[in-house]
Order: sequence, then structure tokens, then C-alpha cells
Amino acid sequence: MLPPTKRLPKESTIPAVWMRSGTSKGLFLHREHLPTDETKWESILLALMGSKGTKSGDNAPQIDGLGGGTSTTSKVAVVGRSSQPGIDLEYSFVQVDFKAGRTDRSGTCGNMVAGVGPFAWDQHLLDRSSGWSSSSSSTAIDIHVLDTNTSQVFRLTMPNPYYYHHTHPDSLSMFAATWEAIKVTMVQPGGQMTGALFPKKESSSSSSTEEERTTVLEIPCGWTGQLLRVRATLIDCGNPFVLVAAADMPVQYHLEQQDALFSDAARLTVETLRRAASLRLGLATSWDVAACQRTVPKIAVVTPATAAGASVDATVTAYSLGHLHPTIQLTGAVALAAALSVPGTVLAAAAAAAAAASTIKVGNGNHTSSYAPPTSRTWRIAHPRGTVKVEIVSLRLADGSYCIESASVMRTARKLFEGQAFYCLK
Repeated sequence: MLPPTKRLPKESTIPAVWMRSGTSKGLFLHREHLPTDETKWESILLALMGSKGTKSGDNAPQIDGLGGGTSTTSKVAVVGRSSQPGIDLEYSFVQVDFKAGRTDRSGTCGNMVAGVGPFAWDQHLLDRSSGWSSSSSSTAIDIHVLDTNTSQVFRLTMPNPYYYHHTHPDSLSMFAATWEAIKVTMVQPGGQMTGALFPKKESSSSSSTEEERTTVLEIPCGWTGQLLRVRATLIDCGNPFVLVAAADMPVQYHLEQQDALFSDAARLTVETLRRAASLRLGLATSWDVAACQRTVPKIAVVTPATAAGASVDATVTAYSLGHLHPTIQLTGAVALAAALSVPGTVLAAAAAAAAAASTIKVGNGNHTSSYAPPTSRTWRIAHPRGTVKVEIVSLRLADGSYCIESASVMRTARKLFEGQAFYCLK
């Protein structure tokens, strides 16, 4: 792509790629094409995506930009080379609010990172002379990506373009087809933003490491105004997430779910729970800060499977920026699977009971205990449009706490267009 150019006095262009990455779509940009001063990014990205602030009731958000008017189609990935040992690329994720004129870089996006490897390869951001990339005999390559927002390291295992070209010599480019079977692995994803997988119990002494794997949140019910007590697991794995027990949600919520509705009362209840959890996790210092910090923590309502032999291990309804998520965030699937792997969460007890009669592979042997989770297990999570599988490798430490060694999800990505994106700064 050519470097950024200027057109009319107030109009500029920037080289850009639009990609479907996992279950998200977004804009991929070179870091070198944006200002060195990152405080100047917001105005450019808002102009590119068309998020300059919309009036209440506007049914056409981002109509004057590239954004798709939903949380899953209003994302930006900024990618550049890395000088850090063991890291190939650095990735900055930007969630662009599709209604309000603001951006948020407090979290990460596991779906968008799936496209980072293909984008970087196609844009010559990877060292193609290195040993791992030039061998046509290797079917896959590993690319290590550092998320600059959270310091999370991703390992992307994807098809080796050299091998693909060797076995498909008539192909003009790997991008002639969808990049299939990209394995996105989060390396030690626990505690990247809060410092711990779970919050410490409030009653614990300052020297205690006792975890609070199930928290009771108390808020006014959005339908009745009465006190609502809800059990939730607050977990920082991939992204900070609030996993709310569906059984504790009021009957009005479940009635609306049956009709695929999301009323103002439901939105208020879910958002109030999210803000309360933000304070409990220490991500926000006040209610107002929690309200402004919309991307973390994220929130989902979860139902664990209770029958042995069920086709899925849990069912989830996720939310993003105050709206129903059409599927589930990749990091949400990771957080949920991690919670399934650790005893004492709102998910693990039911999952353990369902699997009590099963024999599960643990390391090189077999394990039938309903308490300790397996060292490695693939969890099946149902969302409104299908099922996602997450492989979790967990380790129980000597003090009884747990470490999530890795979490892996399979994704695909496809380039939709490449060219110059126009924007105007007023």
C-alpha cells in the first residue's frame, strides 16, 4: 500500500485493509501510517469509521464512514513490527463506539487478532527470510503477537504460505482464498488487566491470596426496582468478564429471552451488574468511571449443562456496548471455558456434577474426580448462532489456586478489500 496522501484541503487518505476476522469485521492499519503521538489516533479513527456522535434515536450510525453500525463491525486493528525478543508483531486493538464519538483501548479482541497474521504476511510485515517461514515442507507457521493494550501474548498458528504456494503453484496469493484453520492461542491469559484470575475475597487479610470465585452482586432490578441478588464469577482471562448465573436473573429477563427481546429494563439490569462488577474488580474507581469504561469488564449470562452427556458444556448470552452480542466474543469464550475449568465458579459446580460419572483424560492418565479439573480439556459453548470450542490447559498450584496456561480457539479470516480510505478532520 502507498503511504498516506492528502486530497482536498480537509480530506486525507490512509492505506487500509477491511477484513472479516473470526466473527468480527474491522479495519486493519499499519502502525507507521498513523501519528507517532497515539493521542491523535482517536480523531482519525472516528472519522474513518463514521463515529462522530449521533443523535438519540438515529437509526443509521456510522453512515458516513466504514463502520457497520454494530459493536462487532466497528473495530480497528493497528499492526506493526516488534523489536521485542520472541515477538513478531505488535497489535493495538481499538473499539470504536458506533454511536458515541469515542474510542476505547482498554481491552483486547481475540477475533480481530486472528486476522493480524494474514494481514502482516500480505503486507510484508513479517521476515520472510526467517527459518520458520521459508521452509515449504512445514504446513503451518507460528506467529507471536503482543497486544499492546493488555500485554497479552497471542500465538497464531496458521497455514504456511510457502507450503501453500508449493502445493498450489497456480494460486496467485494465499489471500485468493479464506485463511482457514487459524489457531489463536492466548498464552497465560489470566490476570492481564487486574493482576489475578479472580478477585481476592474482600474479607481476606492483605497477606491472604484466597480467591473469590463466586461473587454476589446486589443491584436494583430494572423491572421492579427491588433488590436483586445475583451470583456471578468475575474472571480476568482474555478480558475481564462478568459471568452471571442465568438462574438468578429475574423471570422477566427469561420471558424476554424466549421472545428474543432486549428491553430497556433488561439493558439497565445488565449494565448495572456490569458496573457493579467493574468496581469490585478495581477496574473503575467510581460509578461514573465504570459507566464511561464500556468495553471492560464485559458481561455475559451463562447456563451450565447439568446433564451428563450433554452436547454442550454451557450456554451463553453475551453483551457488548449495551447491546446483545450476536454470538460471543472470543475472549468471552476463553473466560467462560476457564471458569468451567476451575472449581467454585458459577459454572464449574454444575459442570463437575454432570461429568462425575465420566472418565476424563488428565495429562497422561485418567481422572474421575468431580473436584479437580483436567489438565487439558476442550469445552463446548453454545451461543445464539452456533457452538464454539475452547481448549484450556490449566494447572492447579500448591496453594490451591489455578493458573490457565493457555487457551486456544480455531478461527478463520478473509480480506474483503484493500485500498485508500478517505477521512475528513473538521
